Amino acid sequence: MSSNSTSSVLLVDDDPQVVDLLTAILEGEDIAVTSASTAAEGIAELESSSFQIIFLDLIMPGGTGVELLKAVDKQDKKTPVVLVTGAGDVDLINEAMDHGPVTLIHKPLRVKQVRQVLEVLGVQNQAKA
Repeated sequence: MSSNSTSSVLLVDDDPQVVDLLTAILEGEDIAVTSASTAAEGIAELESSSFQIIFLDLIMPGGTGVELLKAVDKQDKKTPVVLVTGAGDVDLINEAMDHGPVTLIHKPLRVKQVRQVLEVLGVQNQAKA
């Protein structure tokens, strides 16, 4: 299936409520969503597909979002990353930022906040612009 005009997003978060909310927001903007619940699953998706943006939880069972950021670095991908976190761990946030520019969104998520990030990163359905 060709998706020339459709943006695609990788969403990596272990919280089903966050995944459901972000998926609803993104699909409402005509953005295709691929989701993963662990950093390892996200890395596998990243190795097999290209994405316009990555929404990434910082703290997940079995690892951190930093592992996926390292994979993005290793593959020399310039994909914009949005960290979605409820954690206030400044050291972990700083470590994540060491792996390239990231945008930070704090949980609980707000629809307006997500749409603003999409607009700033230029990942929105052009027909709605």
